[in-house]
Amino acid sequence: MTNPLVFHFETEAEFWDTALEDVLLCIREALRKFPDCRLGLAGGSTPKALYEKLADANLPWGKIKIIQLDERYVPSDHKESNLGMLRKTLLTRAPIPPNNIFTFDTSLPYDSAAEEMDRQLTRLQEQGRPLLDCLILGAGSDGHIASLFEGDRALLSPNYAATAHAKGYPTPQRLTLTTKALQEASCALLLLKGPDKLPVVENLEGKSSSLPLTALKFLASKATLKVLYSL
Repeated sequence: MTNPLVFHFETEAEFWDTALEDVLLCIREALRKFPDCRLGLAGGSTPKALYEKLADANLPWGKIKIIQLDERYVPSDHKESNLGMLRKTLLTRAPIPPNNIFTFDTSLPYDSAAEEMDRQLTRLQEQGRPLLDCLILGAGSDGHIASLFEGDRALLSPNYAATAHAKGYPTPQRLTLTTKALQEASCALLLLKGPDKLPVVENLEGKSSSLPLTALKFLASKATLKVLYSL
């Protein structure tokens, strides 16, 4: 993997202003080339503030498609639901047409929820354009992105979506877009905050090799990856 550019920020304001500027630039670029823009949104705690800022942006929401990158296999009203977080921060605040929102349906049986998302993304795929224009990602302290954990079969799935297992986490049953799907993105923005993410930064910068970063390496081999880091 060619080491991606990592930008370090001293202040929260600079970090979030840059993140928003980068996403808006990506959206404008996609809409310049294509009739719509496909945004892939990760769950977790880090991207929440960016989604809230994005909801307040003056955007042609009718031309923007939202694709959920990963989900815990819990009801959508559960406190651990990524969809619940997306609804609170973005989906109910911006005028996004319901047909433009692609999420994991956890009311379905576990395997069926992954299969249904795979079908949706397969239908979305078009020749001559990326499956996803921009990914907004966080990462765990172990370096996983979406719900793509080291050693899990989802890493090598031939499908666009798969079930995944988060060993040692309170909610181990997960649903995730696969490395195959993420590699079909044009660009990705990785948001890293806090001292516990410093090992991920050091590995990305080539200062350490303590983490495998398998999913990130798959992603960076195909898509343009930009990394923002703040303590």
